[in-house]
Amino acid sequence: MAVSKKDFLDFANNRQTSPEFARRNRISRAYYAVYHAANDFYEGERDIDTSNGHKELVTTLKESDSREKSFMGYKLGHLKTFRTYSDYYLDQSVSKEDLKTVLIQSDEIFEMFGSNN
Repeated sequence: MAVSKKDFLDFANNRQTSPEFARRNRISRAYYAVYHAANDFYEGERDIDTSNGHKELVTTLKESDSREKSFMGYKLGHLKTFRTYSDYYLDQSVSKEDLKTVLIQSDEIFEMFGSNN
């Protein structure tokens, strides 16, 4: 089931929205939790530029000589793809399995950054 532009406004106004719209928002929020954890974790490192946004952080991590950083870049990029799909492709469905995948990966990655807040 697709969502409408009005669903965004309904959600913002605490009006009831569809289960799919809730899934999309949960995917987006999970991604941003991990993005901010990664951004905070790597902020200040010379070889990681966190000032140019999402794509730059993902790309820099992926291209790192460090296996750990490269792995984190690929994982973060995968979550970013889910987030982009959820936020922009309103005419396409987002499944319960998509949400489950994102939540499992987000929890794993968040733990890897040691983020407690």
